[in-house]
Amino acid sequence: LRRLSFHLLSGFAQLVGRGGYGRVQRWGRRLGRAHFHLRTGLRRKLVHQMSELGRKTQNQSLIQHSKDILKQAFESNDQAILEVLSLYATRSALEPLLPPIEMQKISHLEQAIAYKRGVILLGMHMGNGLAMAHKLQKQIGPIHIVYRESNKVSSGFFRDGIERLGLSSIDASGPDGGFRRMLKALRSEQAVMILMDQASKHSG
Repeated sequence: LRRLSFHLLSGFAQLVGRGGYGRVQRWGRRLGRAHFHLRTGLRRKLVHQMSELGRKTQNQSLIQHSKDILKQAFESNDQAILEVLSLYATRSALEPLLPPIEMQKISHLEQAIAYKRGVILLGMHMGNGLAMAHKLQKQIGPIHIVYRESNKVSSGFFRDGIERLGLSSIDASGPDGGFRRMLKALRSEQAVMILMDQASKHSG
């Protein structure tokens, strides 16, 4: 069911992506709103958990606005998913599909690069981190993205999408977890970015 959902959503992303980033953004948020309203059981459970957290931390805003905050989270999350899928799946020009990105404190990273020992970047499980990496690469040089294959998507989907963005891909599903290629990249004084949502259930 998950793989079927992936193929349907991927096809939808290709269609929507023909209209550029603005269209992807609008449809992503619409999907998020629909997702929020349809997942009644999950919505109630999460709102309850957020309210409990608000009471424990004495955060009145979280107690009073948990439903609104959750709705916004659904919208942002589904927008990011549709952004990534449109970048990966479409064969159109990339630039019109890239979200606007503002990066701050790049000097810290440039300082680390100057040590000539390589840099490890840890991506957060939020937003479109690969679009950021695509932009960042123009400023600091080659970035190698560490990913793990998933049974939920087509084989090679992550690899092809990452490389389509002009980034180097390192598959962590192999026998050595991609360690040798990561080490080689670091020894070449380059950056390695690990996607935080790619962890194995059995080992780090």
